[in-house]
Amino acid sequence: MRESVRGNQVVYEKLLKELQQVLWKFFRSRTSSEQDTEDLCQSTLLKIHLARATYDPSLPLEPWLFQIARNQLYDHQKSLKRKNRMETRSEDLESLGSSEETVSEELSIGQAFKALTKDQQEAFVMVKVLGLSVEEGAAEAHVSVGAFKVRAHRAYTTFKKAFRP
Repeated sequence: MRESVRGNQVVYEKLLKELQQVLWKFFRSRTSSEQDTEDLCQSTLLKIHLARATYDPSLPLEPWLFQIARNQLYDHQKSLKRKNRMETRSEDLESLGSSEETVSEELSIGQAFKALTKDQQEAFVMVKVLGLSVEEGAAEAHVSVGAFKVRAHRAYTTFKKAFRP
């Protein structure tokens, strides 16, 4: 790592290949799919590349490397939990109007929710149901903060119109 920090490209490329194998083993035992493993390896290698100047050559490489890997894994698991919660909440909202026994207010909520686009539903659930900030929602949806705000605003507008007399 010392040589790669100094700019030795050949050593750096060799190091990244070796690290990729180590990271693959680390993530494969902790993920449910090869795609997740591959994604985590790539994102961790990118983080290592971006943070390589923070590495202290007087210290062992492994603790530094695995801290970055653990952080990536933690972020990935947190994202999966949010996604699962969002899908569950979204299904709950969609089913509000499907039962004959639901009251008219629940039916209206379900109909209003179904009137939203998929992107607007996602924004609504993230902000109003899961309580994420606009910035967190934008990151989860992989869009800019501005685009996410537009989605959320349009969802709110649709809901307001559905409940105005």
